[in-house]
Amino acid sequence: MTDKNKAKKIQVANAKAEDSGRGLARLSREVMTSLALQQGDVIAITGKRGTAARVVDPYPEDEGLEIIRLDGLLRANTGASAGEKVEIAKVESKAATKVVFGPRSAKCVWKARRKRCSAASWGASLSPAI
Repeated sequence: MTDKNKAKKIQVANAKAEDSGRGLARLSREVMTSLALQQGDVIAITGKRGTAARVVDPYPEDEGLEIIRLDGLLRANTGASAGEKVEIAKVESKAATKVVFGPRSAKCVWKARRKRCSAASWGASLSPAI
């Protein structure tokens, strides 16, 4: 759902620690205006791979610069390092109506007494609450 006519290539820079893990992309107001973005809009970010992030205002020292500030997770998801260029475009987003969590493999072993999936079958950040 991206509009290729409104896509822009922009250089990646590291975000500050307080933005880490929040899924935020900091853009200058000039870049936001050129892509018809407002704070809180969702953008597609495409490097070697693609991901999405919420747009927020830039740090005061970045105003006027054509950079996108991304945390380590967003940079890893796009496969882009600081200094590389990524393509950004506005996308439409909808609220999820259903979210399903499950084991990451079909080899889930259920423990009879605990009714839990073995830790090896779940991602490190997931713990089943069954």
